[in-house]
This record gives sequence, structure tokens and C-alpha cells, in this order.
Amino acid sequence: MRALTVLALPLLLAACGGGATYGEGDVQGTIGPFSFGDELTAYHGTSFIVLVDRKMDCLDMSWVTRNYFGSNEATSDQEFLAVQFSFAVDESPSPGTYIQDAESEAPIDAWRLFNSDVPSGSSKAIDAETGEEYRLTVDSASEDAVIGSFEATFVDGTAAGTFETVHCRNVR
Repeated sequence: MRALTVLALPLLLAACGGGATYGEGDVQGTIGPFSFGDELTAYHGTSFIVLVDRKMDCLDMSWVTRNYFGSNEATSDQEFLAVQFSFAVDESPSPGTYIQDAESEAPIDAWRLFNSDVPSGSSKAIDAETGEEYRLTVDSASEDAVIGSFEATFVDGTAAGTFETVHCRNVR
């Protein structure tokens, strides 16, 4: 039995995007009462790029969704601050610049997400708002990594930075 567990663990970790591989980047900004710090998790999935203010395993990213309102309201038992870019259904991140401002309307959505004061042993609804203005630049994109930068303004703050993601199958 122990041998089976030892053999299955690497397969499980590989299915989730590499286990302890979190992507990397440098994100600065304050949204609501929260600020990005030195730690960062940078993942991409089929139609998403997600940057989280702490190390979060791929297995814990199942809360990612396209829309956080109404019946889609997501919950998590993790506390975090995140910026998420959502592409069209089944459209993967691809090189280019996506701009949402008074003159342009991006074909993607930007979200600011945070989950705070989560009671021990339970989940809490994620506080989500769409971006007012943003610019996402994807310099390169492959199945393994998406590299780029962004600037985003939300109703309660701003964030900007660079990133190099790793793939996470829970970010779908």
C-alpha cells in the first residue's frame, strides 16, 4: 500500500500543475485594506490568469470561476488577495495587449478578489469586483507558461506588476 501511495503522489502533483511550483512575479498595489507583498502565486489555466498575494497550492485554486456574482458566488477556506484576468470561454491567454478604458473595451474581464477573516475550518464567500480600467500585456504564452505585465484600477484600489505563470488544471 505504501508503494502505491509513493507512486501516486507524483502523478497527483503533476496533474495539478507541478505541485510546489507557483509561478513568479512582482505585483505592487493596495486593494481595499489589503496589499500585495513579496510572495506571489501566478497560475494560468484554460481561460484564466490568476495572481494571488501568497503561496497557494494548485489544489486550493478550485474557487476560480468566470463570474463571481449570483449563483456563481465562489467560496474558499483560504485568505487571499488576487487579481484575475478571464478570457472568453475556451480561449487561452495569447500574446497581445488587452485594454479596458474610456476609449477601448477589452475582450477579457479583470477581477479583484479577496477573502478575509475566514473562520477556522470553514469557507467564506469571495469578495469580487470587476476592474474599471486595465491593461494586460501578454508577451508570450505556451501551455507551460504565460509571461506578461498588467496595470489595473478597481473601485477600491490599484495593482500593477509582472508575472510568469505556471499551468494549473484547477484554474479552469
